[in-house]
Amino acid sequence: AENWTVQSGTQTEACSEGGQNVGWIDTNDWMVWDVNPPASGAYTVEYRVSSPNGSGMIQLEKAGGSPVYGTRSVPNTGGWQNWTTVSHTISLSGGQQQIAIKALVGGWNINWLKITSAGGGRVATETAKPEPNEKITLSLFPNPTSSLLNIRGLQGSGSYQIYDLSGRVVLQGSLSNEEGLSVVDVSALKAGSYFLVESLSHTKMRFIKK
Repeated sequence: AENWTVQSGTQTEACSEGGQNVGWIDTNDWMVWDVNPPASGAYTVEYRVSSPNGSGMIQLEKAGGSPVYGTRSVPNTGGWQNWTTVSHTISLSGGQQQIAIKALVGGWNINWLKITSAGGGRVATETAKPEPNEKITLSLFPNPTSSLLNIRGLQGSGSYQIYDLSGRVVLQGSLSNEEGLSVVDVSALKAGSYFLVESLSHTKMRFIKK
């Protein structure tokens, strides 16, 4: 679950089942992932969750909030690191897309989620990220900016998506790579804070539009 593309409000912590889980999930926090269902149809979505109370509620939706695919309550598992798996069946369109979890009611942790087709095949998730020894460092400048945003440190000619603070994609496009540098025109955006996500490294960077 911690391999989100972009998120708001959550943190990661060491997980009793190994690795990390996502925690500190409050009401209206959200996470977005890239997925690639092979075909349109019914899919089972499983969530590995924990909670010391029984009021948590997960909403699964397309990134940006519409459509909503379904909701699932989070049971009281007896503790923050006592894990159980809950699931529901939803309908998804085929093809590359982004899905999101929104906490309608917070107070729970999530370790992983799994999307399985009716035939039992697991859905392909986002492209592999660089190994730790291949860490890519990107930077944005100027920040704040009123018009043009420069991205330095690119490793290829990928693409970008810009999200507002509600998780809605407000701008997207391709990135050229001139000696590791690309320029994005953000003059059409309203003044405020945004996140830019670069496709190849999945690096998320926050910037301010003046």
